[in-house]
Amino acid sequence: MLRKTFRYKHANKQLTLHKRYSYISSLRDYDIKNAIKAYSNNPVIEEPLLNYSQITNETTNEFSLMQNYDEINHIAEEIPTDNEYNTQYDSSEKERDITDNEYDTDSESQNDNSEKERHITDNEYDTDSESQNNSSEKERHIIDNALDPSRLPNNTSDFSPYFDNITTALLFCWIQKHNISIMNHMYFGPGIEANVKSEFWHGTLWAESPLFGQEKIVISQVTYYCGEFIYYLSNGGHKLLGFLRSIQVNEENQYVLKIQKLLYYEDIPGIFKGHLRQQRSKSGEVWMLDDNFVFICPSQVYNKATVKLPHLHQVLSHSDLYVLEIIYKHNNHWRVRDIQLSYQHPAHSIIINNPPVDSMPVYKLFLDLYYDDFGTFRNVYHSLGGVYVQFGNMPAHMRKRLKNHFVIGFVPFGGNFDEFIQPFINELKEFEKGKIMNIQGRDVWVVAGLGVVTADLPQGNDLSGVLRHGATKGCRTCTVEKYSYTDNSTDIIRLSRYKQCTDLDFSLIAAESSITRKKQIGSEFGLRIKQSILDELQRERHLQTPQDIYHATAGKIKRLLRLTCELFSHEGENAFIRTWKALEKPKKWAHLPNPISHHESFMMSDYLRLAMIMPFILHRFLKVIHIKSDNLALIQQRINVQRNDLVPKYIVKCWVCVAQTMKIAFDRHFTNEKYIELQRCLDAEMNILTQVFEEFVNLPNLHLNFHFLLHARTYATLSNTQVGCFYDIKLKQRISSKNTGNFVTFSLQDANFKAELYESYKDLKLNSALINSSLTWYQRVSYMTEDNYGNTEKVCLQLGDILTIQEEECESYAKLQSIFQHKGNDDKFYVFIVVAWFEYVNQNHTILECPIYRLNDRQWRRVFPITVIDKAHKAHFIRRSVDTDDGYWYKNQFYFTAI
Repeated sequence: MLRKTFRYKHANKQLTLHKRYSYISSLRDYDIKNAIKAYSNNPVIEEPLLNYSQITNETTNEFSLMQNYDEINHIAEEIPTDNEYNTQYDSSEKERDITDNEYDTDSESQNDNSEKERHITDNEYDTDSESQNNSSEKERHIIDNALDPSRLPNNTSDFSPYFDNITTALLFCWIQKHNISIMNHMYFGPGIEANVKSEFWHGTLWAESPLFGQEKIVISQVTYYCGEFIYYLSNGGHKLLGFLRSIQVNEENQYVLKIQKLLYYEDIPGIFKGHLRQQRSKSGEVWMLDDNFVFICPSQVYNKATVKLPHLHQVLSHSDLYVLEIIYKHNNHWRVRDIQLSYQHPAHSIIINNPPVDSMPVYKLFLDLYYDDFGTFRNVYHSLGGVYVQFGNMPAHMRKRLKNHFVIGFVPFGGNFDEFIQPFINELKEFEKGKIMNIQGRDVWVVAGLGVVTADLPQGNDLSGVLRHGATKGCRTCTVEKYSYTDNSTDIIRLSRYKQCTDLDFSLIAAESSITRKKQIGSEFGLRIKQSILDELQRERHLQTPQDIYHATAGKIKRLLRLTCELFSHEGENAFIRTWKALEKPKKWAHLPNPISHHESFMMSDYLRLAMIMPFILHRFLKVIHIKSDNLALIQQRINVQRNDLVPKYIVKCWVCVAQTMKIAFDRHFTNEKYIELQRCLDAEMNILTQVFEEFVNLPNLHLNFHFLLHARTYATLSNTQVGCFYDIKLKQRISSKNTGNFVTFSLQDANFKAELYESYKDLKLNSALINSSLTWYQRVSYMTEDNYGNTEKVCLQLGDILTIQEEECESYAKLQSIFQHKGNDDKFYVFIVVAWFEYVNQNHTILECPIYRLNDRQWRRVFPITVIDKAHKAHFIRRSVDTDDGYWYKNQFYFTAI
């Protein structure tokens, strides 16, 4: 018997699971109202226990870094209830003695409190009858002195005396509600150059911006800053000229410097050589190469170089080198553009203050601002604008947790977003400069900046100061006109929007006196007549308001589904429904409505799930007879083929390309190879959709394919894979002995069963010979998993589910055939599974581009402890043949967790 080897960790084997996540508000209205009402009206505390800087300090660095967390919890307990507050308010007009609050605390706190002189005391809110009797016997202090004015709060806002504004009040309630403590899981440091990129700090923005990454490094007692020019030594020992883009660390925690090459005239491509450039090179011009950045060690730095950038108004001297042009590639051809047409390095526009003491720790916070309108009830026209923030210093798996979404508030229909967000902007502008805060007993320097604004098409355009996508130039990332949105020959780099360029355009608009003239110029540039309020912050408005991949992808799939269903004849619709019902869908999916008659009721996640299986549905049934004759002729003409039987294959290919692009776009990690594959899929999707369907030509959602690669490299905001352990295993639906034959295919009657069961016990570190032989069989099992960060997940399995099992060098797939329980020699019951392995036959389907597997239940080991499962419901397999079970399956390469 061949034995399939695998890597097994132990009974507490770690398991990766991804939870379905949907956003809801993490704060209930009455929680907020009670806390704010109590703190804004309670007269018993003589000075604010927390000011805004303390609260922001705790939130942005640990969310529970209060100087004394026990004190904060004690404060929360002292908030009076509504009845107590009303009683107190009614009696506030009466003359009364002010007495101390007398709460039962531990003896140590009582002794400490007894030593303090109290000038202001409270009424006793003792509801218990015994405490009321005891309180009457206690000594009361007579207050006969006026309050010290210096100890009274100066805040006169609506949330005085304890909070400056609503943001601070809500933030305090949020901390108390969730008891959040995540400092140990937040990242503060330079950008990381990793082979697998999955977090904000793996992206280019974090590495290059002084607001988030490391802005300087000392080499041989010389300080080098990001955004400077240097001479460095190549691996061959040649002295080269370069631009220091970022200071990062690699996966071994060693410093590396990211360098953009500069070329002398002799080194530029021959197509650009000519008399004019040669003469300019003699006066000191060099050329920046926008291709193939290199990483060097600090020891390779030779010295600083003096290179000026005239577009930044830097004054040139006679001997200075300077840069006017950038050499780059477009469609594998060399091109040159003005240096103005490039994203300005953050170090050239962002100014931050250094901490007052060099040894003071520095914490830099990356803020992610979300803004989106949503309907309050079904199709009601009036909507709310939800605004909330996340902290990019958290790992991706923690950012998606409900309690780590901080709600700023809601903009009502017809409300002014600028007025709503202005207090938040003012506070953030102060943090951009830096603040000293006391965290855990020591002073630290805290800097915070707006890293990314996440919004869909209309709101994102508003927040970047660009007209909406219906305008002639309605893309917030480039100035391509809507009539050329899907033109592959367009030089997107040259036509991209750059902050320094749109600043000039906005100045021209502002210089006009009449609104009509402002709108005319704004329409010419594709800009609004007024800049976004977010431009008060230090950010690149067009780069840091990326296009939303989720809305764009769901929108494309919705349109493609509608167009596909419109192609079907009556016979085609019936065939589609029959195939749709018979297809093996992932068991953890919720029921999807009929895609033909009810696709308008689909949620965005439903469209993503549908796209994963549509290629298989269409491939099973779609033929020429299922397509209306006029639609068949139209598509045949568009794709320019002689045979109409190729039309169904092109339609299936459309869905294959959409599913492939969607799968890689939502991948949770990227490598350099995946960036290349992403661009290939985006290009292929745009080509096939515009070729087959006229409605996709110049579609705004499809135009965004030009920009997604840039956003992926800038942020790399994909979630890490987490690991976990099993517990609370529960068996369900026991199989009676008379029905065992209908469910069990491999048992004690088989020759190798006992040997494999013994091997399974050895995997559990139980090596003794088996004594008990009785088995109990079940149809279902459930268990809980918990990762290293406390995230729990309930997993339910039933016979026939597809499992992922990690081997030595790769992951393998198996079908769950049996679940049984056996009593070990230690009188404890253990759960085992019987599987049939999927064997790859080294063949891919030509149209679906999916690998083909064969179910193999004879050659390899089949009995394992349940803890051998690496992932459940991760893979999706579909039978190759509907009518006969030939043992061959397609692995759905488009399957992933939509939410």
